[in-house]
Amino acid sequence: SARASWAYRAAYVSQYPIAAGTCDPGVCDAPLINDFLGSEATRNIDASVRYQITDNLSVSVEGLNLTNQTEDRWAYEAEPLVTQYSSTGRQIFAGFRLSL
Repeated sequence: SARASWAYRAAYVSQYPIAAGTCDPGVCDAPLINDFLGSEATRNIDASVRYQITDNLSVSVEGLNLTNQTEDRWAYEAEPLVTQYSSTGRQIFAGFRLSL
């Protein structure tokens, strides 16, 4: 048996600016307390293969994050600054199953 999965998440904003004072950002000269925060788009591919050798024995191989996708978060929409960069890298697992 074999399976593959593809996952996509579009870029998104997780925090919007707020201003000190009584008016909205950009409407008057109220200073911004914070700025936009967000994440870049991600695309992941995972796959696995399992082979039944006998009625009692099977082997499997599984690959996670085969696209080696990183997680990139940013702040300051006008001039983005990286606030978090992480990567699990590609992960390959192999195993066997014995049924008695």
